[in-house]
Parts: sequence; C-alpha cells; structure tokens
Amino acid sequence: MKSLGSQEFFDKAKDDVGRFLMEEARDSAIRDWYKILEGKMHDARGEAARQVFSSLDESARAVIKELVARVATTTLHHLLWGLEQTDDLALAFETAGNVANLKEISDGLPGELYGAKGWIARFGKEGTFVD
Repeated sequence: MKSLGSQEFFDKAKDDVGRFLMEEARDSAIRDWYKILEGKMHDARGEAARQVFSSLDESARAVIKELVARVATTTLHHLLWGLEQTDDLALAFETAGNVANLKEISDGLPGELYGAKGWIARFGKEGTFVD
C-alpha cells in the first residue's frame, strides 16, 4: 500500500494511530491489571491475584505494577516490530483520499513508542514506563 498525502497528514496519521494504541490497547490493558491487583475484579483469576498481591509489601507491589506497564509496552513493541518486518500486513490510516502506510512514513514503528515525543509520553496515561 503506497502512502498518498502531505507531511501534515502523515504526522496526524501517526499521532492518531499512536493515540488509539495507547488508549485502547496499552492503557486499557494496564488499567485492567491494576483493577485485578486491587481486588476490583471478582472472578477467580482476579481473586487469586489479589490475594497474592495483597500479601506483598509496598515495594514488591510497586515493582509488579511497573511490570504490568512494561509487559503491555513490550507487547506493543513486538506487534509494531512484526508489522514492520512483514509485507503481508499493513498498518494504514486513510481519510478523504489520503492514505498513510505507517511502515512507509515511520523511520521505525517500535521507536514511535519511546522518548519525550513518543506515543507513550504524549498519549499514554497509565504506568510510568517511558524508556
């Protein structure tokens, strides 16, 4: 899929995809696990996790909460890496006749996550992991 559009459109496309991935995938997964760990999910899995989590000291609980954010981030990193490495799938954004193939317009899809101008720092609301 060939990209068609202006640089402004490409920048907006990357931002919109990044915002979507942060809000609907990363932050949602982190929030779900925080709810499980805090005992707000009352299924068998949630209750078992809460019992173990509540028996830990504050330092251990902080490490586990950080780990939740890191796992969610690593999963997105590997998804984006895989999309970048294959020609069989495309992550694309299309509107009003403009098309942005994210693989084409990014200098590295996984790298879009990180740094002060990365998707996590700009759009992520959960977890503290922004390396």
